[in-house]
Amino acid sequence: MTRTFLCALAVAIAANTACLAATPNGVTITPDGRTVHVGPILHTVTMPRTHRAAGTTIFDNFASLDPNGVYMAGQGFAFGDLGGTYSFKVAAAFTPAANATVTEIDIAAGVFSGAKSVGQVHLYADASGVPGTELWTHEATLPQEGACCGVVALVLKTGSIKLTAGTQYWVALTTASGAPKTAGSWYFNVADQVDPIPMAFWTSAGWNASPSLPNVAFAVYGK
Repeated sequence: MTRTFLCALAVAIAANTACLAATPNGVTITPDGRTVHVGPILHTVTMPRTHRAAGTTIFDNFASLDPNGVYMAGQGFAFGDLGGTYSFKVAAAFTPAANATVTEIDIAAGVFSGAKSVGQVHLYADASGVPGTELWTHEATLPQEGACCGVVALVLKTGSIKLTAGTQYWVALTTASGAPKTAGSWYFNVADQVDPIPMAFWTSAGWNASPSLPNVAFAVYGK
């Protein structure tokens, strides 16, 4: 798949319409620091989704027709410390159709800078349309930016987090406390290019809601 970045995408997510600027490590980001683009995919070996938990699918927007196209590797929303000018947290919302207990959270993400290839995955309750009370969090080892097409799978303690049908919750990706200078991206999904999902971005002003397209790729499983 050809990986090109159109300035129109920057228009869709921020007021700054300038095209991408290159960084020394070959990764390019928009001037607002929010969107990341990597050139050629770094690994061509397929890493299938082998960690999917048995049970109920609470939310899943990964593509399933082709194991080499589960998500858009190399392009996504930035998280972490981008050289001191930007420090982002990214969150995406989902709403369970039925009551469920979370057993696993999967995300598609990669790291492009920092001494440690780790990030922090969070599950939040909703607070008036943005992430609120943290329900669960865990550090996750992330692959090098641009790898395709494995996922980061985190298994939760059985019975620890119960979700209510019709209530919005948030999965978020941030830097880990032990790796404050890490930066990476949460990759876009390729399964739905029409329907935006609620998203929120954390800056110095706090969480800001911003429904976005493309959506980021993630899944929540339970029982």
